[in-house]
Amino acid sequence: MLPLVSVGNIPQLSVDWLLNSQSSEWEFVEALDSKYLVEFVGPLDRPEDGGDSLYRGADMKYSSALEVFYNKKRDIYAIQQRTPLVSVNYLNNFIVEVILPLLSKYNVQEICIWDSLSAMEDEHGVIVHPHEIYSLGEVQIDDVSDLLSTLRLNAEESMVNNWLQFTPTSFQDKIAIDQQIYKILFHILNASQRPQTLRSIKYCSCLANEGDNSLDSQQFLQWIISQRAIVSLPTISKFVRPISWQGVYGAADSRDNFIDLYS
Repeated sequence: MLPLVSVGNIPQLSVDWLLNSQSSEWEFVEALDSKYLVEFVGPLDRPEDGGDSLYRGADMKYSSALEVFYNKKRDIYAIQQRTPLVSVNYLNNFIVEVILPLLSKYNVQEICIWDSLSAMEDEHGVIVHPHEIYSLGEVQIDDVSDLLSTLRLNAEESMVNNWLQFTPTSFQDKIAIDQQIYKILFHILNASQRPQTLRSIKYCSCLANEGDNSLDSQQFLQWIISQRAIVSLPTISKFVRPISWQGVYGAADSRDNFIDLYS
């Protein structure tokens, strides 16, 4: 799992939900080189309900901007990226120098990228079904040379419409060249050191607004699980917040007690 720093931080919050709700299954593996990210250091997080620490057994005093966690039972790695790139100009360096070596190191066969787009403004021009709020697309990496040679760009709209195959219920059916996902796919597919084990890249995205998206991120994770975007992820019976959210995210939903003053 690779969460992109995007609208409302929903991908990061969804990873937090996953790790802390199933903390007994997940454990910290390593901190990655974060020189291309905004600097970050923080206390070691833990589940709010007193569950197992994700850092049990690790010689760690602080958390960092980019960390890897592993679920041995289900053979899944999750990256938690807590800060954005210092500049979008470093995206190629980030993918080639940090992400691709990680994929090779752990013989990753499938990447599932999580993203969120603005629900208020279709800045990329990709929303074709505005009544939907989620999208799931996938590209099978059988022949990279064929994918690159048949890349089709709409000259007027700068859209790529033949890489990711989206489900019929997705809010988008193509990606724009100014989206992070296009640039990530392009760098991975063009990389000379692309892992030979890599067979598939999936892309899960949602429409969102800025603000407290703790509930939206929980629903996004539930949707990802229901779509079996990551086949071995089980249903979460009890959602647990990380303790770092206290006073910041996840207060009781005010909509339950809202009185419309204008009714």
